[in-house]
Amino acid sequence: MSRFADPQPPTVCLTDFWTRKEEYQHIIWLLHHLRSTDRWVFAKQASNQMYPIHVVLTQKCTTDKVGLVAARALMHLLLEAHPEAARVRVNDKLALHMATENGWPCHDLLLAIYPEALNCVDPHTKMFPFQAAARCAANSLSPISLDVTYELLRSNPTNFIGLGG
Repeated sequence: MSRFADPQPPTVCLTDFWTRKEEYQHIIWLLHHLRSTDRWVFAKQASNQMYPIHVVLTQKCTTDKVGLVAARALMHLLLEAHPEAARVRVNDKLALHMATENGWPCHDLLLAIYPEALNCVDPHTKMFPFQAAARCAANSLSPISLDVTYELLRSNPTNFIGLGG
């Protein structure tokens, strides 16, 4: 083994990240500055066609109440930097599908940009966004999921009509 071998990267625990206010505030501050100098970074798709917001939304969000504030700030920043990403489907899923499925507190931010997403069924799960949020609530993945379910259903109760047998 070479004495110049690459050291192993440290293990990162996102749960700890969300609860360390000074750390996530610093990262969001850095992203704000990046947005003002190099906004194009947020509009650059990866080879898998994902924008930065999609990469984030495919991850499970924290369930820590303090961390949810940081998660929402991150979503606000990403949407402000590249709002068009809310309309883009990645693997047939919209950002709203990913957000409700993974417990991200940003459904209202996404709907402000693309309200039509409320009526779009996720082609993989065959669920409306309110149903995905309800499933998230049932699995206790997020303390806000039940509120999100109610808000999404209240936004368009006609999605509920006809679901019963």
